[in-house]
Amino acid sequence: MLARSHIYTAGLASAVVALCIAIGFYSLFSNFRAYDDEGLLLVINQLYLDGAAFYTDIPWIYGPGYLATVHLFHDWLGVPLSHSASRFTTLACWLLLCTVSAVLVYKLTARALWAIVAFALTFVFTGSFVNEPGHPQGLIAIATIFIPLTACYFADRRQPLLWFLTGVMVAAIFHIKINAGVFVLAALCLVLAARLRVGAWQGLLHAVIIIGSVAFPFALMSPLLTEPNALFFACINALATGAVALMVISVTEPNGAARGAASGFALGFSIITAVAFLFAWSVGATPLDIGASLLRYSASQLEFYHLFREYSAFQLLSAGAALGCAVFCHYRKDYRWVPMAAKGYFVLLALYALWINNPANSHALLGYAGPWCWLVIFGGGRASPTLARCLLATTAAWSPMLAYPIPGSQQYFGSLPILLTAIVCASDLVNVATKSDALKKTAILFSLVRSVSTTAALAMVLVLIVQLRQESAQYARFRPLALPGTQFMHIEPRRGRIYRQLVEELNGADMALTTFRFNSFYRWSTAKMPGTVYNAHSIAYAQPEEQALIKADMLRAEHPIIVTRDAPQWAQQYKEALILNWIEADFTPYRRIGKYTLLKPKGAEPQ
Repeated sequence: MLARSHIYTAGLASAVVALCIAIGFYSLFSNFRAYDDEGLLLVINQLYLDGAAFYTDIPWIYGPGYLATVHLFHDWLGVPLSHSASRFTTLACWLLLCTVSAVLVYKLTARALWAIVAFALTFVFTGSFVNEPGHPQGLIAIATIFIPLTACYFADRRQPLLWFLTGVMVAAIFHIKINAGVFVLAALCLVLAARLRVGAWQGLLHAVIIIGSVAFPFALMSPLLTEPNALFFACINALATGAVALMVISVTEPNGAARGAASGFALGFSIITAVAFLFAWSVGATPLDIGASLLRYSASQLEFYHLFREYSAFQLLSAGAALGCAVFCHYRKDYRWVPMAAKGYFVLLALYALWINNPANSHALLGYAGPWCWLVIFGGGRASPTLARCLLATTAAWSPMLAYPIPGSQQYFGSLPILLTAIVCASDLVNVATKSDALKKTAILFSLVRSVSTTAALAMVLVLIVQLRQESAQYARFRPLALPGTQFMHIEPRRGRIYRQLVEELNGADMALTTFRFNSFYRWSTAKMPGTVYNAHSIAYAQPEEQALIKADMLRAEHPIIVTRDAPQWAQQYKEALILNWIEADFTPYRRIGKYTLLKPKGAEPQ
């Protein structure tokens, strides 16, 4: 009987993995987003491999850890710089994230079926992988989930090694994307600080931790709190971080070993930081160069569009109730049924958030379920919480701030730990319910509760089958893009024709400028990029020195071409883009392809 159960579980797991691989291929290779983060990263990688001086001549928003991964994948391992290769590596990263999430859930629940559910739900929830192939956010998410997973293996022994490895992972995240590193660092410092024993100052330390956790989201978002919906976003995050800080303090016993843990963490963080700076020095950048570049680029991010989602009054009230419930559980530990009842509410909120619109609605999951993620700290009937649960709870509370200042795919990856806490809490509820003597007296109800994980896993298989049919049908309906480096890629036939016509025009130019951030044209055509300044955003936002470099190269070119497209009304409201005035004065349209307009210098003939 046991062997049959193992065969059934293994077969179900194999089916889920196979479905995810097929869906991942069809969805990745039948998708191309016109905002073109993918082309931006490909151009950046090529500039770096060609020896461009990053952080000095070329500002860049990511840390030296990102450039190190470029060196590893595209230099040492020889992964080609192409759209197709980027999609295959993204698929591998996607599946690895699902695997790490599933292993973490298995270690916290000891239930293989819940791990299968976690694999499938993680895959569906992080479907935004297809929009930005090659983006480092997948690697950041993997490292973030590895933090509580590491604690599952080293929590009861080899504590110094645990915190050393945790410091290594936090530093790796920090030196790839600094804001992600700050949030994960804050989550880890919260757990470490709660373990410190400071004698008479213990109460003051706890007050600082809680007040700091609540204040941090407001301090972080202060430049944009007047933007629509930003204040609600800050409030929900503040209530979540405050609640989880209170509960970590409540369940953590300060001890003398905390200083050793902090030392191990600091050692791991320092070693990776030193390696990152040595690597940066080897490519000609100092820590001051990196800091100045990151500050300049990060400040410019505040000038872009801010699409904060709308949050309801109910979500804000529910978040306040989450903090109130945490306060109650802190002071009345004898009411053990309260956390379990709250877990039921939390799981229902998570299910509702996944149900509305589509299963990949991270905005709803953050607003409805995020503030309750502290409940995962309480195990399903266990006497004391595990360190891994505390680390999962803190990362789940802090990571959603990745959505600041520009919510997008970061919101999905930042909200993923919330999803995992909901799955673990669902398993806890089932475990407690199946041990109830009252429930055992009702055979039908007891059987239904025991089969929840099986039902959830089978439901995910059905969801994946439906998604596979949709994605494969779309891939068959679309047509090959047929441009350099796009093997296996299919997109809408009309859009493909437009892109090929544009590339044909650009191949007749020695220098080309896209004013709207479409860097893939530089990978598909023979035209060079002016000023070796990548288009990280619309040219309307370019810094004055970037505009000067672009203009100088365009003036030196023999046959320059400019590609524009109809811009939204807000495109020029933040910065006076002098280069746009120059283009309007010195260039004239000569051809329109779809919604794109080609311009040549006045008096020149197009090639």
